[in-house]
Amino acid sequence: MIDAKTGLLFSEGMSEQEPLDQVQKVISIYEKNGKKREAFPKFINRFGIDNLKKQIVKE
Repeated sequence: MIDAKTGLLFSEGMSEQEPLDQVQKVISIYEKNGKKREAFPKFINRFGIDNLKKQIVKE
């Protein structure tokens, strides 16, 4: 069974570099907070999209 979700808009009106920086922050948060062998979608469900957004702003 595939558990697909539609994309969520994090922010808009960014420069060319800003999306790359945000992706790097998401990867870093996943590396720090993800469980061993945890798939990224499961991490997002457990960690929470709102919490992820808050963490991106902090970093």
